[in-house]
Amino acid sequence: LGPTRDYTQVELSYTDGIFLGIDLPLRISGNHQGTPGCVLVGPAGALALDRGVIRAERHVHMHPNDAAHYGVSDGDHMKLRIDGPCGMTFDRMRVRVHPRVKLEVHIDTDEGNACHLGSATGMDLIK
Repeated sequence: LGPTRDYTQVELSYTDGIFLGIDLPLRISGNHQGTPGCVLVGPAGALALDRGVIRAERHVHMHPNDAAHYGVSDGDHMKLRIDGPCGMTFDRMRVRVHPRVKLEVHIDTDEGNACHLGSATGMDLIK
């Protein structure tokens, strides 16, 4: 969980959305316009959200130096090639540039399972 923000967001995989009966919009984190809500229930109580349930768009966080290395800017899209027995290439990997982050790719459980990420032998970001 985290980082701490001034809003609550729930990110689910498409499989989770199908199981829960929620039509998940594909969104970049923080874009909640027109998204469904839900009720989160846990041992300390419940929290009702009127919006903020999304399927997060796959993305890569980059420091400005990394963005310069790859020749991309915030909001651009790249490809992520995963090598291995179940290798595949993901299109439309959204670039998110910020000076306080390190190079890090975010894909969801469905995407990780599809390429059997645990058996990957290499990965490349492609402009």
